[in-house]
Amino acid sequence: MNIKMIFNYEGRDISFSLADDDDTVVNSVNAVMYSEDEANIEPKKELFTALIKSNNPKLRALAVEKVDEGYYDDSTIADLMSDVHMEVLNVLVTSNRFREIATIDNLREIMTREVLHAQDESWGEPEEYQLYDSRANIASYCQSFELVSSDQVAQLVMEHCATQDFVLLDLARGMCTHRESLEILTQHDNSEISEAAAARLAEIDDA
Repeated sequence: MNIKMIFNYEGRDISFSLADDDDTVVNSVNAVMYSEDEANIEPKKELFTALIKSNNPKLRALAVEKVDEGYYDDSTIADLMSDVHMEVLNVLVTSNRFREIATIDNLREIMTREVLHAQDESWGEPEEYQLYDSRANIASYCQSFELVSSDQVAQLVMEHCATQDFVLLDLARGMCTHRESLEILTQHDNSEISEAAAARLAEIDDA
């Protein structure tokens, strides 16, 4: 997808055609997103509708930041759940709209999917927690899903993220993690996880 950028200067339009993976486009869209000029409200709606379908994951990620502002319908959000790029998923799973409509199958699919990241030498290779932060966020928000219980989320995390300690740590610290999972986590080889789970169990018993 190519994007045409138009600058209006002294009543004259100056147009540029840029590929959507050009960082100039990414930076310009970022500036437009947070513009509070009322004249930009309707054009922004059209822009986000287009960018959510961009081939550039960095542009899709920017557009996803507006998920909770009513720009997209449930069908569009459901399509985003199939995205394979960490830049998009890590933003999407923290949105209220995602937690309202995500099913247990959606969560399982995200947890078991191979995740990619936008190739950008300036960023370097992402840390593991960045690649799979969507899973850690699902664990952290396990009590917030309308169609999936916290127990179901905890069981999914235990089953599919057993080798990802930073995800299990978020589950061990979670205010909603059920006792059975916490008791299993107290036996984990990683002391940070086992201690966090034990502390959470103590809090439950003291309540």
